[in-house]
Formats: sequence, C-alpha cells, structure tokens
Amino acid sequence: MARRVGLLLMLTGVGHFLLGFALFHAPFAAIARDGVLGGIGPWHSAGLWTLDVGREAAFWFTLYGPLLYFQGQVASHALGHGDAALLRILGWNLVATGAAGAAIMPVSGFWLVIAFGALVLRDARRVLRWEAP
Repeated sequence: MARRVGLLLMLTGVGHFLLGFALFHAPFAAIARDGVLGGIGPWHSAGLWTLDVGREAAFWFTLYGPLLYFQGQVASHALGHGDAALLRILGWNLVATGAAGAAIMPVSGFWLVIAFGALVLRDARRVLRWEAP
C-alpha cells in the first residue's frame, strides 16, 4: 500500500519548520540572544511581565512543523502495518485540528490539514476494504 499521505505530511512538516525560521528570523534571533531557555514569556530580557507576541507566534508556528512530520510518520507506519483504526484516529484528528484552525484563521494552511485528514481517512477505508474477506 502506498505511503504518499505520510510522505506529504512529513514534507509539509519540514517546509513549515523551515518557513518558520525564515519568516520569524528576528524573533528567533532575539530568543537566541536571551539564551534560548526562558526566551519566551513574561520574564525574558524585554522586561518583567512583558509578553512578546512575535516570539510566541514564531515558536508556535515553527513547532507545528515537527508535529506534522510526526503525524506523517504515524500515517506511514499505520499504512505499512494495515492499521485502519490508527489511520481513522489520525485522520479525524487532522480534520478536527484543521477545521478549528481554519475557522479561527481562514487565510491559512489549515485547509491543507483538513485535506490531509480526508486523505488519511480515505486510506483507512482502503485498508479496511483490503482486509475484508
């Protein structure tokens, strides 16, 4: 069985991660200047109880890349082992995450996450058909 959905998720994760560092170069440079540990939060060098939304956005945007990569690994593993149940869990998780994200941020890549979820659910149905006697 093809593992294209897993590969697509992993490639998207790598792209998201790299794009995060390209888009948020200045916030990541500031985090690095502050020594990385504790570089985000109300206690960093900008002052006590001062939140830096740019640093937080940089972190959360970039963190989603490894999560997508991991989900791609899970999809590939589940497809390789014919695990339809795990594919359904992953597929609905992607659809729900994508739908919530798209509702809050309509102009975003969350629509792609919904599409990935639909592809994973399609593969889960294919695995079930393949296993049926």
